[in-house]
Amino acid sequence: MALNYLRNASVIKALHVDIEGLPAWSGCNDVMNNNYVQQYFDTTPVFHSIFSRVSPSQPLKFLIYNGDVDMVCNFLGDQWFIENLANADGIMKVGQRQPWNYTHPSENKHQQYKFDNGKATLNVITVKGAGHMVAMDRPGPILQALYNFVNDADISTTLNASIIKPSSALKSVSEIQNPVIKEEQDKIWDLPGLTYTPTFAQYSGYVNGAVDGNYMFTEPQFDLDNAPVLLWLTGGPGCSGLGALLTEHGPFQVNPDGTTLFENPYSGTKLPL
Repeated sequence: MALNYLRNASVIKALHVDIEGLPAWSGCNDVMNNNYVQQYFDTTPVFHSIFSRVSPSQPLKFLIYNGDVDMVCNFLGDQWFIENLANADGIMKVGQRQPWNYTHPSENKHQQYKFDNGKATLNVITVKGAGHMVAMDRPGPILQALYNFVNDADISTTLNASIIKPSSALKSVSEIQNPVIKEEQDKIWDLPGLTYTPTFAQYSGYVNGAVDGNYMFTEPQFDLDNAPVLLWLTGGPGCSGLGALLTEHGPFQVNPDGTTLFENPYSGTKLPL
């Protein structure tokens, strides 16, 4: 569905994509994936490098999450890695393992635990019933977890209903193109296929004008001045971030017709401070 949508000429135009000399969009670059040469097999030194630069007066916190049925990056592998990392640190306090709950349904239990050394806190959770694409399989639970993590609240705290209240549907799909001024040439004025009116601005273009530096940025839906910046790096390697945006964590997703979009009430753009 996302494939058909992102190959639509009007969508390509709305996203300001320069397609000259480029192949048709695909979710992943199989050639890159098949020929990828792995350079780092253990990221422990990366974490230790981060820890060494953290000041106790400005501690960092990490959230590592896995779907409990993810067969690509399974939760046991991450659990063992984080435990070894904490043990190597030597002074990290280990928090007690406990379930955390998502309100709907209440029996949807998950596991969480954390390690803390005063400078960095590693929070580890599993999401029941989720596979490799956690936000696709369990959008409600992961939004609740991320929202509460950012706000230093208990992960089991129920989200306010207003946060996930859907917008009113449009009576028809708009295709009106607004005039573009130079200062906002990357702004998406009208994304084809929208079935509701967004309350936030979106931008798509090229970093420093370079064709290989494409980006898409969506403003938060709450508290624009204080909301954190969420940087999503899609793996693969070689997979497109646009695919994840339209199937996992973005503010809208593609309908089965491949041409229209519906609102994602569990979007990652709902993470205020």
